[in-house]
Amino acid sequence: MLKAGDVLNLGPLDTKFYIKKTAAETNGQSFEMEWELGPQAGLGRIIHIHPHAIETYELLQGKFDVYINGNWKTLSVGEKAVVDKGIPHTFRKTGSETTRVYNTHQPAMRFDQFRVCIS
Repeated sequence: MLKAGDVLNLGPLDTKFYIKKTAAETNGQSFEMEWELGPQAGLGRIIHIHPHAIETYELLQGKFDVYINGNWKTLSVGEKAVVDKGIPHTFRKTGSETTRVYNTHQPAMRFDQFRVCIS
């Protein structure tokens, strides 16, 4: 079970997730982490939905695009994007520098049970 202070290091993907708040710490209200997407982190992820959770992205550093319900939006540092429940979405890092994003899922659901297997 993940806890605040844990780091998920997805080494080959040049990505780290710094766990900030878990379901246990927020009474199930949210699961929060800061992402660090390195220079080799790739262009994007698959489009997906969260049927029962709102997801928020806040750009802290770098360049970052969010796809929400068919539209791409480029975030500026300090800007947030909110994805409502059941809406198709994904993201992509742009540029060659490290990008940092604060990511929140509300409610927390079971994100703290997340496991990473890299071969």
